[in-house]
Amino acid sequence: MILTNSFPVLAFSWIIQSPCSFIKKMDRSVFIHHGTGIPREIRGFFNIDTIKAKERKAIVFKYKEMQFKAYIECDYINRTRLMWYSDFASVINNELQMWMKYFTKFKESQDIHPEMHIIKESDTVYIIKIIDYAFGWVDGLPMTIREKNIETFNLDEFFRNKSGKKLII
Repeated sequence: MILTNSFPVLAFSWIIQSPCSFIKKMDRSVFIHHGTGIPREIRGFFNIDTIKAKERKAIVFKYKEMQFKAYIECDYINRTRLMWYSDFASVINNELQMWMKYFTKFKESQDIHPEMHIIKESDTVYIIKIIDYAFGWVDGLPMTIREKNIETFNLDEFFRNKSGKKLII
């Protein structure tokens, strides 16, 4: 059951862009625990709003023409989790090796995270895309856009029109 027609829906580290497009900010649990929590507020987008304690729903991830088994489960205290097996965990860790090292050492990242874009193909099949927003790494820490070295340019050249004449501002 879809709970809203207004998007995006924000819930902790999730952004629901539409009924079929989700973004998960990849945090420590993704790398260390091979899964992540699904907040109660967005269960309906995964069609698990009526899931009961100790119930499990099998799903499939499609990533770069490969398929991986995963599941959504509800534990005994009514937490819902999206979990995957070691084969997909290895894919994440290989794609984002520096993030794996980072989250092994630190509990939280600074102001950037990689993202897992999840596109719902059906109730049991999800297409996964992984995006890394780190521009580089220094001393084991991700660089942000503010820290990236940007080539400087001459302001006079920037404010010239097409004929080469300097514009008065």
